[in-house]
Amino acid sequence: MSLLEPFFKDYKIHDVDEAGDPKYYGFADKEGKWLIIRNVSDSTFRYLTNEKLAPQYSDYAEAWADRASLVGWDYLYNVI
Repeated sequence: MSLLEPFFKDYKIHDVDEAGDPKYYGFADKEGKWLIIRNVSDSTFRYLTNEKLAPQYSDYAEAWADRASLVGWDYLYNVI
C-alpha cells in the first residue's frame, strides 16, 4: 500500500496529459471533489484541489481545461 493511498482512495483518474512538460494528471471523486497533479520533473509534484481554487474553479472540467494557466500549485501537505 502506498503512503498516499489513504488520501486518494476515493479519487478516480479522469485525465492524463503527458504530451509535454510539465505533465498533468486529473482526478475526481463521485462527490465532485477534484485534484490535479502537476509533475514538473521526475520527482517533483505539485497539487491543486477544488477546495484550494474554489469558487474560481469549482468545476473539474473547467479547471482541467485551464490547467496550464492555473496558479496556486502547492505541496500535498498544504492541499489535503
